[in-house]
Amino acid sequence: MEIELVSADIGGTHARFAIATVQSGRVVGLTEPVTLATADHASLQIAWQAFAAARPALP
Repeated sequence: MEIELVSADIGGTHARFAIATVQSGRVVGLTEPVTLATADHASLQIAWQAFAAARPALP
């Protein structure tokens, strides 16, 4: 079975989000990260919304 999930690295200056593809418990793919300045986003929710807007629509 293959699943996709969001990988996030939230730090003091940047929030990075990427989509990881996991198959049989192993990461088999990782998209280029979307990097956002944390100073430009008042909360994780707002950064998440910016990440979602930057991604192509899912089927």
